[in-house]
Amino acid sequence: MECCVCKGEIEKKYTPEGKMYWDSGNNAQPLAEGRCCDKCDCMLVIPMRMGLTGDRAIATGVQLWLMREGETNENTKDE
Repeated sequence: MECCVCKGEIEKKYTPEGKMYWDSGNNAQPLAEGRCCDKCDCMLVIPMRMGLTGDRAIATGVQLWLMREGETNENTKDE
């Protein structure tokens, strides 16, 4: 599935046992209609939902992405 924001591939999520449990990304509203990848969700969508702009939006997005990236590395497999 393609991210409606960056046009990259949306990550698939896997259990520790290797079973895929999610491949539909995140709700991209209010930034866009459709589904977005984790990075766009953290860096753009969530800060927009929180009403953050400028440096605060960037700092929050980076923190969210770093936290989620740790989770993703544990639960994502390359195909």
